[in-house]
Amino acid sequence: MSFFGIVWSIWLERNEVLFNKRGLCLDRFCDSTALHIGLWCKSKWPKAVPSLIDFVRFPNLCNIEASKARINGKGVWSAPPLGSLKFNVDTAVLGSFGHRGIGGILRDHNGTPLIRFSKSIGLVEPTRAKILAICKAGRIFMDWKKHEVGMLMVESDYLLAVQWINKIVQPTGSFVNLISECGNIFANLNWNLAFAGREKNMDAHNHAKRGINLAKDWVWVVDSNVG
Repeated sequence: MSFFGIVWSIWLERNEVLFNKRGLCLDRFCDSTALHIGLWCKSKWPKAVPSLIDFVRFPNLCNIEASKARINGKGVWSAPPLGSLKFNVDTAVLGSFGHRGIGGILRDHNGTPLIRFSKSIGLVEPTRAKILAICKAGRIFMDWKKHEVGMLMVESDYLLAVQWINKIVQPTGSFVNLISECGNIFANLNWNLAFAGREKNMDAHNHAKRGINLAKDWVWVVDSNVG
């Protein structure tokens, strides 16, 4: 796929030089190549390429193998161990570039919902939205937490955010402060952040869709209903 993307970009650049009398521009060629490969990859593996912006910035972090694994059937929510809780979070967008919502659901080992939330975050780029969903889950959990939990497990379907927060990959400059803030929220918890495909996150995704047009945050907890 990369080969054809490069060849196609060479052809387009050649046409610009010959027919439009534009000078050869290496930056334009590289951006065009990344864009064409990203478009084709997103078409073939839509769940492995969350956004073209992320593909152009971090092409090596788009997880094609994880996408193949999800297609092959491992798409059911899995319960946390006895004594632990699991918080699934996700985002949703209105159209392709519209307002975004974030949402999540906390469940115990029986699958019983303990917390649900939905929130509108407006016009926010996809990567920042994914991180904000994780942060929001942490804040809500810390406000609600009334007893010791064996472990809080948090799952997101955005691999790059998981790698940044787990310090596997160094975040870029525009996200350093947000990643640090997210880490601080969970600093005093026994917690684990892991990647999980959207098939395991559908309830969280539905709450995120609900959040897109909300005028104010909605939070439901097992013993009260706030908002």
